[in-house]
Amino acid sequence: MMTCCKHHFTWMIKTVFSMDIFGQQFDAFALFEEDYVVSPTIYESVVSGLTLLKKLSHEKDAFFGIVMEGRVFNNNYATEGWQVKNFSSGPVALSRHMYESLVVNARDFCTYDDYNWDWSIVHLMNKGLLPSRVLYPTIPQTMHVGIDSGIHGGKAARWQLFTALNAKFPGPFHGTKLVGGTKQANLTVTAPFGGWGHTADHKHCLVLLSGATVAH
Repeated sequence: MMTCCKHHFTWMIKTVFSMDIFGQQFDAFALFEEDYVVSPTIYESVVSGLTLLKKLSHEKDAFFGIVMEGRVFNNNYATEGWQVKNFSSGPVALSRHMYESLVVNARDFCTYDDYNWDWSIVHLMNKGLLPSRVLYPTIPQTMHVGIDSGIHGGKAARWQLFTALNAKFPGPFHGTKLVGGTKQANLTVTAPFGGWGHTADHKHCLVLLSGATVAH
Protein backbone atom coordinates (compact mmCIF):
# COMPACT_ATOMS: atom_id res chain seq x y z
CA MET A 1 0.00 0.00 0.00
CA MET A 2 2.74 2.49 0.95
CA THR A 3 4.44 2.10 -2.43
CA CYS A 4 1.44 3.91 -3.94
CA CYS A 5 2.79 7.27 -2.71
CA LYS A 6 5.86 7.22 -4.93
CA HIS A 7 4.09 5.52 -7.84
CA HIS A 8 1.32 8.13 -7.75
CA PHE A 9 3.75 11.05 -7.73
CA THR A 10 5.73 9.54 -10.61
CA TRP A 11 2.61 8.86 -12.65
CA MET A 12 1.15 12.33 -12.01
CA ILE A 13 4.25 14.32 -12.93
CA LYS A 14 4.83 12.24 -16.05
CA THR A 15 1.19 12.59 -17.10
CA VAL A 16 1.11 16.37 -16.65
CA PHE A 17 4.31 17.06 -18.57
CA SER A 18 3.35 14.61 -21.33
CA MET A 19 0.03 16.30 -22.08
CA ASP A 20 -0.38 18.08 -25.39
CA ILE A 21 -3.55 20.14 -25.59
CA PHE A 22 -4.04 21.71 -29.01
CA GLY A 23 -0.30 21.87 -29.46
CA GLN A 24 0.32 23.41 -26.02
CA GLN A 25 2.21 21.77 -23.15
CA PHE A 26 2.40 22.66 -19.46
CA ASP A 27 5.39 24.66 -18.17
CA ALA A 28 4.92 23.72 -14.52
CA PHE A 29 3.49 21.09 -12.19
CA ALA A 30 1.92 21.59 -8.74
CA LEU A 31 1.29 18.80 -6.25
CA PHE A 32 -1.09 18.93 -3.26
CA GLU A 33 -1.73 15.71 -1.39
CA GLU A 34 -5.26 14.81 -0.33
CA ASP A 35 -4.93 15.75 3.36
CA TYR A 36 -4.11 19.44 2.87
CA VAL A 37 -6.36 22.44 3.40
CA VAL A 38 -5.50 25.35 1.09
CA SER A 39 -5.78 29.12 1.34
CA PRO A 40 -8.34 30.97 -0.81
CA THR A 41 -5.37 32.61 -2.57
CA ILE A 42 -3.58 29.35 -3.34
CA TYR A 43 -3.78 29.67 -7.14
CA GLU A 44 -2.58 33.29 -7.07
CA SER A 45 0.27 32.27 -4.77
CA VAL A 46 1.44 29.44 -7.00
CA VAL A 47 1.45 31.72 -10.07
CA SER A 48 3.23 34.47 -8.12
CA GLY A 49 5.88 32.07 -6.81
CA LEU A 50 6.58 30.54 -10.21
CA THR A 51 6.81 34.01 -11.78
CA LEU A 52 9.34 35.14 -9.14
CA LEU A 53 11.23 31.88 -9.62
CA LYS A 54 11.77 32.71 -13.29
CA LYS A 55 13.13 36.14 -12.39
CA LEU A 56 15.54 34.74 -9.81
CA SER A 57 16.71 31.74 -11.78
CA HIS A 58 19.41 33.34 -13.90
CA GLU A 59 20.88 29.87 -13.86
CA LYS A 60 18.27 27.20 -14.52
CA ASP A 61 19.49 25.05 -11.64
CA ALA A 62 19.34 27.75 -8.96
CA PHE A 63 16.06 26.53 -7.41
CA PHE A 64 14.13 23.28 -7.26
CA GLY A 65 10.76 25.04 -7.13
CA ILE A 66 8.34 26.58 -4.63
CA VAL A 67 6.67 25.07 -1.56
CA MET A 68 3.46 26.25 0.05
CA GLU A 69 3.46 24.57 3.45
CA GLY A 70 4.43 26.06 6.79
CA ARG A 71 4.16 24.87 10.36
CA VAL A 72 3.55 28.32 11.95
CA PHE A 73 0.17 29.82 11.10
CA ASN A 74 0.64 33.43 12.08
CA ASN A 75 -0.78 35.89 9.59
CA ASN A 76 0.69 38.98 11.30
CA TYR A 77 3.78 39.43 9.13
CA ALA A 78 5.26 42.88 8.67
CA THR A 79 6.04 42.13 5.02
CA GLU A 80 4.32 39.66 2.75
CA GLY A 81 6.73 38.01 0.38
CA TRP A 82 8.84 35.00 -0.43
CA GLN A 83 11.80 33.57 1.44
CA VAL A 84 14.42 30.93 0.64
CA LYS A 85 14.98 27.60 2.35
CA ASN A 86 15.99 24.06 1.43
CA PHE A 87 13.37 21.55 0.37
CA SER A 88 12.24 18.78 2.70
CA SER A 89 8.59 18.06 1.96
CA GLY A 90 5.17 19.58 1.47
CA PRO A 91 3.08 20.87 -1.44
CA VAL A 92 5.45 21.78 -4.24
CA ALA A 93 5.38 23.39 -7.68
CA LEU A 94 8.25 22.95 -10.11
CA SER A 95 9.15 23.70 -13.71
CA ARG A 96 9.46 21.44 -16.73
CA HIS A 97 13.22 21.87 -16.50
CA MET A 98 13.25 20.30 -13.04
CA TYR A 99 11.11 17.43 -14.32
CA GLU A 100 13.64 16.88 -17.11
CA SER A 101 16.40 16.83 -14.48
CA LEU A 102 14.45 14.19 -12.55
CA VAL A 103 14.13 12.08 -15.71
CA VAL A 104 17.88 12.30 -16.27
CA ASN A 105 18.37 10.92 -12.74
CA ALA A 106 15.49 8.45 -12.90
CA ARG A 107 17.59 5.44 -11.92
CA ASP A 108 18.72 7.06 -8.64
CA PHE A 109 15.13 8.12 -7.88
CA CYS A 110 13.46 4.86 -8.88
CA THR A 111 15.85 2.46 -7.17
CA TYR A 112 16.22 4.35 -3.86
CA ASP A 113 14.55 2.20 -1.21
CA ASP A 114 12.10 4.77 0.14
CA TYR A 115 8.36 4.81 -0.59
CA ASN A 116 8.26 8.59 0.00
CA TRP A 117 8.55 10.63 -3.21
CA ASP A 118 9.75 13.69 -1.24
CA TRP A 119 12.53 11.91 0.67
CA SER A 120 13.61 10.32 -2.59
CA ILE A 121 13.92 13.84 -4.01
CA VAL A 122 15.94 14.91 -0.94
CA HIS A 123 18.21 11.91 -1.61
CA LEU A 124 18.92 13.27 -5.10
CA MET A 125 19.57 16.72 -3.65
CA ASN A 126 22.05 15.34 -1.14
CA LYS A 127 23.91 13.69 -4.02
CA GLY A 128 24.06 17.02 -5.85
CA LEU A 129 21.80 15.79 -8.65
CA LEU A 130 19.04 18.36 -8.03
CA PRO A 131 19.14 21.86 -6.50
CA SER A 132 17.86 21.99 -2.93
CA ARG A 133 16.71 25.62 -2.64
CA VAL A 134 13.02 26.50 -2.81
CA LEU A 135 10.92 29.63 -2.33
CA TYR A 136 8.17 29.70 0.29
CA PRO A 137 5.56 32.34 1.25
CA THR A 138 5.78 34.18 4.58
CA ILE A 139 2.10 33.34 5.08
CA PRO A 140 1.68 29.56 4.67
CA GLN A 141 -0.84 28.70 1.98
CA THR A 142 -1.58 25.16 3.07
CA MET A 143 -2.23 23.22 6.24
CA HIS A 144 -1.43 19.53 6.54
CA VAL A 145 -4.36 18.17 8.54
CA GLY A 146 -2.69 14.77 8.83
CA ILE A 147 0.00 16.23 11.12
CA ASP A 148 -2.32 16.34 14.17
CA SER A 149 -4.05 12.99 13.53
CA GLY A 150 -6.62 14.65 11.24
CA ILE A 151 -8.03 12.16 8.78
CA HIS A 152 -5.91 9.44 10.39
CA GLY A 153 -7.72 9.60 13.75
CA GLY A 154 -11.16 8.88 15.17
CA LYS A 155 -14.05 11.18 16.10
CA ALA A 156 -12.07 12.92 18.85
CA ALA A 157 -9.19 13.63 16.50
CA ARG A 158 -11.58 15.00 13.88
CA TRP A 159 -13.18 17.31 16.45
CA GLN A 160 -9.72 18.58 17.37
CA LEU A 161 -9.04 19.07 13.68
CA PHE A 162 -12.13 21.22 13.12
CA THR A 163 -11.27 23.30 16.20
CA ALA A 164 -7.72 23.80 14.89
CA LEU A 165 -8.96 24.78 11.44
CA ASN A 166 -11.09 27.56 12.90
CA ALA A 167 -7.99 29.10 14.46
CA LYS A 168 -5.29 28.20 11.95
CA PHE A 169 -6.91 28.20 8.53
CA PRO A 170 -4.34 29.36 5.95
CA GLY A 171 -4.81 33.07 5.33
CA PRO A 172 -4.65 35.12 2.11
CA PHE A 173 -1.26 35.98 0.65
CA HIS A 174 -0.38 38.55 -2.01
CA GLY A 175 3.42 38.70 -1.86
CA THR A 176 5.35 38.98 -5.10
CA LYS A 177 8.92 39.81 -4.03
CA LEU A 178 11.80 38.13 -2.22
CA VAL A 179 11.94 39.47 1.36
CA GLY A 180 14.74 37.42 2.85
CA GLY A 181 15.56 33.99 4.17
CA THR A 182 18.75 32.06 4.65
CA LYS A 183 20.00 28.94 3.00
CA GLN A 184 20.08 25.98 5.36
CA ALA A 185 22.25 22.88 5.23
CA ASN A 186 20.78 20.05 3.20
CA LEU A 187 18.82 17.49 5.17
CA THR A 188 20.92 14.44 5.86
CA VAL A 189 19.03 11.20 5.44
CA THR A 190 21.05 8.53 7.21
CA ALA A 191 18.91 5.67 5.90
CA PRO A 192 15.89 5.39 3.60
CA PHE A 193 12.50 4.57 5.11
CA GLY A 194 12.15 1.43 3.01
CA GLY A 195 8.97 0.08 1.44
CA TRP A 196 10.49 0.33 -2.03
CA GLY A 197 12.88 -2.59 -2.25
CA HIS A 198 11.04 -4.74 -4.76
CA THR A 199 12.48 -4.70 -8.28
CA ALA A 200 8.93 -4.57 -9.71
CA ASP A 201 8.49 -1.12 -8.17
CA HIS A 202 11.85 0.00 -9.58
CA LYS A 203 11.01 -1.23 -13.07
CA HIS A 204 7.54 0.34 -13.11
CA CYS A 205 8.95 3.68 -11.97
CA LEU A 206 11.67 3.56 -14.63
CA VAL A 207 9.10 2.71 -17.29
CA LEU A 208 7.02 5.75 -16.32
CA LEU A 209 9.97 8.14 -16.40
CA SER A 210 11.46 6.67 -19.57
CA GLY A 211 8.32 7.23 -21.62
CA ALA A 212 8.01 3.55 -22.51
CA THR A 213 4.64 1.81 -22.52
CA VAL A 214 3.73 -1.14 -20.36
CA ALA A 215 2.72 -4.26 -22.25
CA HIS A 216 -0.47 -5.88 -21.00
